[in-house]
Amino acid sequence: MIDEFHDLAGTLPSQIFNPVAGFKIRPIPKKDKASNQGGKPALPVGWVRDLASGKLTAGLEVDERVDIGIVIAETGCRQTEIVHIPPEDIVLDHPIPHLRIRYVEDGEHARDIKNLASIRLVPLLGAALEVMCRHPAGFPRYRAKGSFSDDINNFMRENGLFPAQPEGGKPYTFGGTRHTWEERGRAAGMTNEERAFLLGHSVGKLRGRPVYGDGPELKLRALYAELVAFPADTWQPRPHAEVWSLIEAEFKAQGYRVE
Repeated sequence: MIDEFHDLAGTLPSQIFNPVAGFKIRPIPKKDKASNQGGKPALPVGWVRDLASGKLTAGLEVDERVDIGIVIAETGCRQTEIVHIPPEDIVLDHPIPHLRIRYVEDGEHARDIKNLASIRLVPLLGAALEVMCRHPAGFPRYRAKGSFSDDINNFMRENGLFPAQPEGGKPYTFGGTRHTWEERGRAAGMTNEERAFLLGHSVGKLRGRPVYGDGPELKLRALYAELVAFPADTWQPRPHAEVWSLIEAEFKAQGYRVE
């Protein structure tokens, strides 16, 4: 490329030079590459459980902020994925109620998402389903606005609801619920890839190679989600052993060898 440039520019042979000669990229020390180095601390799992059950906010006047927060905490979705979801992507009249996370290019509810890996179906279980049944058209107070993050964090701080700041760490913010969801999935026995599919992470980046196949379908996603969902007033998750047995049975039904 450099030779072509000098040739086209008519550079005299004595003046030809390589402008990137000796250029080096300094490697980042491994300690700076930690997956959550400088990121949001995961909120304690007990705190998330109390939020989903209503125990955390008992006695307080709550509104859309808390309901959105419950859905985010119980699905592991990004805040923008829930706050901006269009009414047509809230599917409650399906045998497995779910949300569709996708690009919407045109119309009143046009929306963007982080990347192609984020396109997915998110099952609704327990407290998350109860909230979406109360808000079948979504959350117009925050849709297409950028105020939710500040509002939910201010609500939690003003009411003294966040746990004490970890010693030597950063103060908690509501965004940490997504990190908590991943820890809940790991504790339930999900693989790194299973968690990535459910959270909308790039599995290709995780694997370091192209990804083949479409990932878990909605029925499997709902079973994986049940492994981490907390009990609600109208619903109780089944024991882990039973859910894993159902996951294995679903793979068998699709023709996979799982033994």
